[in-house]
Amino acid sequence: MHTRFPAIECGEIHIWSVWLENIEPFSRQLDGLSCDEQERASRFKNREVRNRWVSSRRSLRLILGKYFGVEAGNVRFRYEENGKPVLDHGGGPPIHFNASLSGELLVVALTWLGPLGADVERIGPMPDAMKFAREFFADAEWHALQNLPEASRELAFFKLSTRKEAYLKAKGDGLSGSLSDLILRIASSDPMRIVVDQRSLVGGDWKLYEFDPVSGYVGAIAINTPDECKLRHLQCSTHDFQGE
Repeated sequence: MHTRFPAIECGEIHIWSVWLENIEPFSRQLDGLSCDEQERASRFKNREVRNRWVSSRRSLRLILGKYFGVEAGNVRFRYEENGKPVLDHGGGPPIHFNASLSGELLVVALTWLGPLGADVERIGPMPDAMKFAREFFADAEWHALQNLPEASRELAFFKLSTRKEAYLKAKGDGLSGSLSDLILRIASSDPMRIVVDQRSLVGGDWKLYEFDPVSGYVGAIAINTPDECKLRHLQCSTHDFQGE
């Protein structure tokens, strides 16, 4: 890969935004994937979705391999009881990571600080957004969205949902968790500013960060650490992985 991989300094979170373009033939992408990953890929009915998932998984392996100095196929995962993947690095301090895929964009976050969650969403029309918010968000959040001008509501919805998803992933709750566990408030002075209700953050020193991966997407990072974090955003595309 031609992209330079800087070392992760103390207190840093590296966030890679990988644009999935020039996706290679399916058989080529399977190189380096584990048997269970290949089996999962075979279950996708939609070819486009399948190829995008396989490309994202291969890109994740390549990124992690670059940080560890190993081939993508030698990156080993184990899965916690909740299904969250962690690196099976064979001892030594681990690099914690989390990944999220939306549309043609993969986001991979890495740090030494501790387990984290990352989420990215493509901004676009979601006719059922308010119905979704009514069912899964806290009542106060739904009412706040209802009171926003229609032009601001869509982006605010995605800003809320990415933070909530990142928080659940950092906790390891994933799909089993409730999006209403984390309560967020929309600042009355600025509908695009999301404020955390600290009373909803239980167990530790939780921090939530927003980042803009690429135009048309929003992203969020959640991590439980007493340390202040410095986000370092890096970008590449699968074109940079050609020949790897």
